[in-house]
Amino acid sequence: MPRIPFPGGVIARALILVPLVMALWWFGFRPPSLSLLRTTAYLPLAFCVAPAGMDPIADGPVASQWTFNVALEKAGKQLDTGRPLNIHTVSFEGEIDQLTLFAAGWPCYLALALSAGGNWRRQIWKILRGEGLQTGINVVALALWATSSAYLNTPLDSDNLGGLYHYVHYLCEITPLVSPFVVALIVHAEWRSCFDPAARGALPGGSPS
Repeated sequence: MPRIPFPGGVIARALILVPLVMALWWFGFRPPSLSLLRTTAYLPLAFCVAPAGMDPIADGPVASQWTFNVALEKAGKQLDTGRPLNIHTVSFEGEIDQLTLFAAGWPCYLALALSAGGNWRRQIWKILRGEGLQTGINVVALALWATSSAYLNTPLDSDNLGGLYHYVHYLCEITPLVSPFVVALIVHAEWRSCFDPAARGALPGGSPS
């Protein structure tokens, strides 16, 4: 079977391919990937996050924003008067430049998968499986980010959960950047062999590609 024609070891290939693929994505494929993110996340967020009858993600007031609608059932208070109120729905704007994080995992994983080498037929199926895992991670991270953002944009009563919301918010932003490496380790034995010598026996010839 023909092999992916990139010389060097897995990590050496990744040092070349990851910056190259990420640059191509940033300057050429970022808008389509954001459209794909919005499409793939729409139904999950509609079922799990958005209020009934409202779009989970809509066009923002300016082109550089998306509007998120999140269902909340929370006791809060008015900032000016301090009077109690019940909060059912929170709408807020997310900057597209920030939301780009949740699409960055796709090209990053692709570069890591290509770095693994191997024959084309076997790697294509692995790449599709890995991209499927990455898509699930992107959508879950975006849903948790939207929910935590809604809490952080709401004048909630003090319930000792503010720190937790900040932690979840921060974790969701770094997850799409770390997850491609985790997915590559799960899907590709070539990547596992870089850190686990015992995994090398599972590779053709008993050594990394």
